[in-house]
Amino acid sequence: MVRNLILAERSPLTGKTFCVEKELEKFFLSPSVKAIWLDSFWWIFHERYKPDKEIQNKLFDRIALNYASLLFFGPGTFYERAILKRLPMLLSKALYTSFCCCFSQSWLSTHEFKSSICDTMGLWFSGIYPSPQSYSNWNYAKLDPERHRREELMSLSKYMMKGHRGGISSERPVSSGTKSEDSYRTQDTYTPKEPRRQTLVSRKATQQVKNISEARWQAESVSKQSHPACKNPKMEKYLFNVCAKSPLILHFLLRYTSMAQHGEDVLITRWEPGRMLPETSLTYRDIIRLVLSNMMRRRNRVTQLHQMHQQGWQNFDRHLRELWKNFQRELKTIDQKEAEMRKKAHRFIMSQSSAKPAIRPTRESYLKEIDFILRRYHSRNPR
Repeated sequence: MVRNLILAERSPLTGKTFCVEKELEKFFLSPSVKAIWLDSFWWIFHERYKPDKEIQNKLFDRIALNYASLLFFGPGTFYERAILKRLPMLLSKALYTSFCCCFSQSWLSTHEFKSSICDTMGLWFSGIYPSPQSYSNWNYAKLDPERHRREELMSLSKYMMKGHRGGISSERPVSSGTKSEDSYRTQDTYTPKEPRRQTLVSRKATQQVKNISEARWQAESVSKQSHPACKNPKMEKYLFNVCAKSPLILHFLLRYTSMAQHGEDVLITRWEPGRMLPETSLTYRDIIRLVLSNMMRRRNRVTQLHQMHQQGWQNFDRHLRELWKNFQRELKTIDQKEAEMRKKAHRFIMSQSSAKPAIRPTRESYLKEIDFILRRYHSRNPR
């Protein structure tokens, strides 16, 4: 757990802590700091999960004794004084990684849990609340490596499956959000640029590497903060004690010394947010994602409707072609039937004409015909 804390203190840009790592490890492995760490862990455990005021009072008393001894006899070097200035935040990170290691199957990455740890340590050791959501910049990949590794594998597998289904290919650079210890070590070593460039040119990224790069880029974008898409809470006036006093030191002075409390409280008025925004409030990133997903869903719907429209016209054209073919087929059948009827009628007429005898005109019919023609002529020409 001390190693997790030291790795989490490394800067993501330089890979170095604010002091020498050996001094930081030595400080947290000292008996008084180990006792403060352990008693604070059990105090928060009883406060949240198994309240017991008697045990909590004893734990708080021991924490006050150890902290007082640490201040009176401990800070001698420059590194120790630098660590003491950051002790509330360092202990908050130490308690968080302790809970994560002890309860690896529990979901502890909630704002309520982390803010309670930070507020408790800030009030105990400095007498003031820390800045809101000061835990948002923690390196959770080092404080909770097991859960972070499990979540990263789940996100990678999810985006890889999405990439295989949708054929996603990306050319973004590989970035995992938080740099590991090995990456910091490799940055300090010198490597020639020309062979490196030739290697990158000759080596082609496979589809699996592209999918992993896409997933890591998505994970990095998720880790970035986004402001809630709503109005800021109203600012209200609060009294702030400039000469803040540590409850641990006050408890030690009241209980174990007869020393009178000196000094005075200097109160000033400052503006603070009246209420914190709820965790479930949508951020601008969430709204952008919802808009993009709605656009994608509507685009897919329009594409489906267009395909259905094209399919309907194709079916309609196919049906019209079938109807035209049937009409041509029936028309051809009717023409064939009519041709056959004509042939049959012609054969019937020919057969009847060949069967009847030829009628020869007689003298009487001939004279009647001449008489009819003459009357017709005289009727038209009376003169």
